[in-house]
Amino acid sequence: MIIRKNSTLYKHLLQQGFVLKNSKIKKHIYVADNKGCLLTATNYRYVVDKNDNLNEWLDFSILRPDDKVTDTLLSVAMDRFSIKVDSYYFGNLINYSDWNPRQKVLHIAERYMNP
Repeated sequence: MIIRKNSTLYKHLLQQGFVLKNSKIKKHIYVADNKGCLLTATNYRYVVDKNDNLNEWLDFSILRPDDKVTDTLLSVAMDRFSIKVDSYYFGNLINYSDWNPRQKVLHIAERYMNP
């Protein structure tokens, strides 16, 4: 995944100690070694602020394989965070005519996050 420098996702990956390399795309990086970790979008939610404005957020988790149980695919959450999304742009990625609340958020998030 290519990530924009100084974005929320970029800062969280740095905090977790991932090795980030400059991409050929200007002002973007990529994760050089993910150590078996997985970035997954876990939720898409609406939040109303104190001025009654509707804000949309994507919730993410960074999961790593569980070191204690090596013979299964169990994961442990390293970090959880939310990213505010541009409602107009993000909304254009979703087909509301076939809206399903359990729709694959990761697929939508991937299209939103990649330049």
